[in-house]
Amino acid sequence: MRRRTTFFAGKRGGFERETRLTPWVRCFAFPARGPQKPVATATLGSRGKEVSMERNAASLFAAFLVRRETGEAIGFETFAGEHAEHAAELLELWSKHQAIERALRGAPADEKEPAGSFFHLSCRKERRRREGSTHPSLGPGDRLGDFLLIRLLGTGGMGRVYEAMQTDLRRKVALKLVLPERMDERSLELFAREARAGGRLSHPGIVGVHGYGETDGVHWINQELVEEGWTLRDFLDEIRRADTLPRDYYRRIAAFIIQVAEALQAAHDAGVIHRDIKPQNILIGPDDRPKVGDFGLARVSGESALTLTGDFAGTYLYMSPEQVAARRMGLDHRTDIFSLGVVLYELLSLRRPFEGDTTHQIAEKILTWDPPDLHRQRSRIPADLSSIAGKMLEKRPADRYQSMGDVAEELGRYLANEPVLAQPPGPVRRLQKWAIRNPTRSLVGAVAAVAFLVISILALHVIHTNRALRSQETEARMRAADVLRLSLSQDLDDLIADSEDLSPPVPDRIPALRSWLQRAHEITAQLPGLRAKRDELRSLALPRSAQQRVEERRSHPDFPKLAVLRARIDARRRALEARCGAAMPDLPKPDWSQFPHSGLGMNKIAWDLVRPGREVEGREPLGVALAARAAEELEGAERARALDTLAWGRFALGDDEGAVEASARALAVAPEAERATYEDCLSAIKEATASASSESGIAASRAELAGLEGDLAALERRVDERRHWEFPPEAEVRTRARWWHNQIDSLIARIEELSDPTTGLASANGISERYGWSIPRRLALAERLESGSAPGGDYARAWEEALPRIRAAYPGLSLSPQVGLVPLGPAPDSGLWEFWDVQSGARPERDGDGHLRLDAESGLVFVLIPGGRFRMGAQAADPEGPGFDPDADDNEEPIHTVTVRPFFLSKFEMTQEAWERLAGHNPSKWTSSTLGSAHTAALPVDQVSWYDAMLVLGHAGMTLPSEAQWEYACRAGTTTPRPFDPEDFARHANVAEQSFQRTFAAAVAFEEWDDGFARPAPVGSLLPNAFGLHDMLGGLWEWCYDGYDRAFYGMSPEMDPACTPEGDQARICRGGSFTSPAAQARSSIRFAFGPAGAVNYLGVRPARPILD
Repeated sequence: MRRRTTFFAGKRGGFERETRLTPWVRCFAFPARGPQKPVATATLGSRGKEVSMERNAASLFAAFLVRRETGEAIGFETFAGEHAEHAAELLELWSKHQAIERALRGAPADEKEPAGSFFHLSCRKERRRREGSTHPSLGPGDRLGDFLLIRLLGTGGMGRVYEAMQTDLRRKVALKLVLPERMDERSLELFAREARAGGRLSHPGIVGVHGYGETDGVHWINQELVEEGWTLRDFLDEIRRADTLPRDYYRRIAAFIIQVAEALQAAHDAGVIHRDIKPQNILIGPDDRPKVGDFGLARVSGESALTLTGDFAGTYLYMSPEQVAARRMGLDHRTDIFSLGVVLYELLSLRRPFEGDTTHQIAEKILTWDPPDLHRQRSRIPADLSSIAGKMLEKRPADRYQSMGDVAEELGRYLANEPVLAQPPGPVRRLQKWAIRNPTRSLVGAVAAVAFLVISILALHVIHTNRALRSQETEARMRAADVLRLSLSQDLDDLIADSEDLSPPVPDRIPALRSWLQRAHEITAQLPGLRAKRDELRSLALPRSAQQRVEERRSHPDFPKLAVLRARIDARRRALEARCGAAMPDLPKPDWSQFPHSGLGMNKIAWDLVRPGREVEGREPLGVALAARAAEELEGAERARALDTLAWGRFALGDDEGAVEASARALAVAPEAERATYEDCLSAIKEATASASSESGIAASRAELAGLEGDLAALERRVDERRHWEFPPEAEVRTRARWWHNQIDSLIARIEELSDPTTGLASANGISERYGWSIPRRLALAERLESGSAPGGDYARAWEEALPRIRAAYPGLSLSPQVGLVPLGPAPDSGLWEFWDVQSGARPERDGDGHLRLDAESGLVFVLIPGGRFRMGAQAADPEGPGFDPDADDNEEPIHTVTVRPFFLSKFEMTQEAWERLAGHNPSKWTSSTLGSAHTAALPVDQVSWYDAMLVLGHAGMTLPSEAQWEYACRAGTTTPRPFDPEDFARHANVAEQSFQRTFAAAVAFEEWDDGFARPAPVGSLLPNAFGLHDMLGGLWEWCYDGYDRAFYGMSPEMDPACTPEGDQARICRGGSFTSPAAQARSSIRFAFGPAGAVNYLGVRPARPILD
């Protein structure tokens, strides 16, 4: 188990931070835009004299020039790093100085600074933020043997790297330490292998290794420190956020890769194969020169492999085919050439060549697909560089360059404007590659193999054909054109994959969102031609027999929907006719032996048959008969419930008078404690019957019935569509018609899915759980946020007015406006500030007392939780000790001190309406339909798995809280088992009590009180804790981000701890539920549940990070 010491993880599972381009990038690597901001002033020292920051920067810069003139070897980057507070002003002065020097020597005024600016300075701010996000057990200021730790540089899968001072030699080094949780035999051997591999090598392009050892049980590698270094991955992340590429970008990239290739050639000459070349392992020094590092997975000549698992090494996205296939005996230095080719491809196109949702998909693409054509990614990529990258990415090692030296020489030819040896593949080779690549995801490898065989034979036939067979040659060329047209499938794959990088929809993504829509339009514009080609092929097909038609209808996935829709139409028509004066149909006479003997059991079945919002209609008469029988047998509260069921059954039949009568009888027999509920039920029935029987209601029912009949006709056509096409033998021989038809038909279906009005990524209002909002919806929100956040916009004004008050309320918190959130003001009880999440729904309003009023349209409300320190966990052994809780379990120990930074947490559990607005559907069991007419308020969403929660929240820029954050927020400053007086339990937490027992008669412990909620209460129904958070205990268990590890508390870091979830490892749930006794509704309780589980007592409380 790895420790997770930062709360929000990467993109796909949590929240991807947005970082604006720093001044370094804007000034050095990209064209400057707009006027410079006025220079601020600062008060210096006790003299109280105001000195212009511009003048101070000028003095510093003058001193820097003096140091250079006197012979001191100091680079501008190092100097600027020493004075980061004046970085922007110093950079402007440096640019002016360089411009003057260029003018004096006759160089163009706009010539770019060649060193120390292109790769390096872009992400200094980002790097500092990242460095500060990890808090290991050893920290800055600690001493480890001869090393004094200065600052954390980064954390990887195996270890942490610190900048350190080696005191005996008085030099700064990079000290890599093994993570405590990775202290096993294999990890230590890999760590030692990294040290040995690095120790063999001495090259300016490779991170040097000074030594290796172990101190006080901590294993370390003493490495060369790359001053101000950052990685090629940082550069790629930054360059992707830019609007345009820098000047001479491609030539600079070529020169950079030459240096990497030369370094790796030195490693290969020394018998070391890296096997994990990727942007993260290529550091960039202050002079923009690369340094290859992290030889932990290297193969060293003369050393045997650890194990089969140990030899299957690397990072999938950058693996060679032979690595993926685990061909251990055939693995040589050319695997690094392929991986470096992946890096080059990514630098050229800003996309990886092989991507997928799973490692299996990535592996399949590496083995069988060619990467997308670089020119289709970016049309300005030089053809020679495209050819070089293509040769490096050949599947067979023998087809690649045979050494890193060859790669460097080839790139050198490109820079020298000489012809390169690599050439783009010809038409035959492209056809073969395309066939192997497998153009649609629905086809298996066998289809691709058959396609390759057919096309290869066809191509060879064209090449060797006799001139007398020109007609066949022409046909072959037409077939090749068809193949190239089907490469549109790859473009579609790329388009869908790119959509996942366009969430959350913030203003910075507007250009990318518009570009995506343009690409989607270009793909959908191909549909007429594809459909024409499909129709042409279908004209060659054999006719469908009557038996085939019947079989196809019955096997159609939508065939069962026909019966459901017909039953719904019949039920609606009967109800409409009854309201128009037709006689009511007789109720069925059930065989009572087939139904439960108890009235409660009969009523449960009846409710499912008549409840509003039921998915299946047509059995309402049976439901009415069961409810009537149950009402005769039951008494008191149970009889009232049966009569309420009968009322809604009568309403479903169109018997409005009978419905009102049954509801009135339910009110008459209801216990005094429930009369208010049944008064609401009677009001709801009267309102529903009056509306349905009115003139406008009758007209609406007729229109709805007509719409359903139209839906039935459309469904009939869809079910009756021919799906299987057979072709005569002569057509198969001449054109391979069946294969081509299936290819094109599949592609058409996938393109049409883009515009599906309900779920399509390119449709105006599409939503799907898999991809979240459609791109047009995202663009509309991003533009709305941009407009509202612009100077003078509604959101900008709200933030401008709120920020001074927020900073006063949260001393020490430096908060900037958070895109997508709008301040609502402090809560009247807690005093903590609350914020509206714009994407999730409408702005909630406050009542006269300042409390929020929620309805079905309300968006999420986030509370800004102040940071703080608390004791996490509980113990049941020592009543006098801290954290005592007689109900504590041993997995809540040891009690440990935790510090939590400020963060945003939802004031309420996420409502079903808010979830549906983000995911496109409501998975919940406890809806207003299943709970009855009295429950129409904002109900919490349930039946959501951990995977679904992370996916849907991630699309909206949210995530789940860590369990440390959850417990801190739940306690709200208290140290007792619960954040309220146990005597006041029923007013704070919805747990299993009398109403639960009456409803479910469950064999579980329940409490003696009655809170009136047998099932989950509407959010906000009960009192909040001191932070203003409702339902932290009871209601629904709530997912946390963390994986479950009983041992984690014993090794937890203090700052923002979270246990990184892995695979299908159980996840943490907190807080208890309406099915739990009070003993399980505690601040410290930890419940483990499988991440795929979606049960009706488990819900979601979203969190958000504070963005810089």
